[in-house]
Amino acid sequence: LSQPLGTEKFDAPLVISQILLIQAGGYISLIFFLIFFDSLFGAKIHIGQLFYYRTFSIFYSTRGIPTLLSWVFTGVVLGVLLFLVVRRSKMCFDFTVTFYFFHIVLSILFGGFPLYWEWYFIMGLTSVGMYFIGHAACWIRESRAIALAQKNSNGGPVYTTDLNMDSDDVEDQKLD
Repeated sequence: LSQPLGTEKFDAPLVISQILLIQAGGYISLIFFLIFFDSLFGAKIHIGQLFYYRTFSIFYSTRGIPTLLSWVFTGVVLGVLLFLVVRRSKMCFDFTVTFYFFHIVLSILFGGFPLYWEWYFIMGLTSVGMYFIGHAACWIRESRAIALAQKNSNGGPVYTTDLNMDSDDVEDQKLD
């Protein structure tokens, strides 16, 4: 039996698998976009572009613009992943913060504490984009009308989304 909305029990394996899916999907899409934009701009692909903050500099690095563009497009992909994996608008913020928390920790471990403003700007921009895309898409899905079943004169179901219609209105609408 399905439980009423809001009474679900916490499902740790589900949440962990969702976190892992979003982390993996985010980094896979980032690698894809890095390969694409590095080849487009003629820059050499480097593993440091994933976690090293110095690759974000548009002034000191030839990898700056490809890295920035890759992160912007990855933010959009992450928003879509929130919609597909998390499926609840109220949980989008939590998963966005979780993704970027792990990314910041990995970045600090890999290249030290980020010192470039470009890194902070792109992380902020992509996290906001990820959240709003995922939240808006989930909210639109959650706001759709729910089809309600009613019985027609033959005893068969007639589905409607208008809560103000009675069975006679449904029969009239069916004949039109």
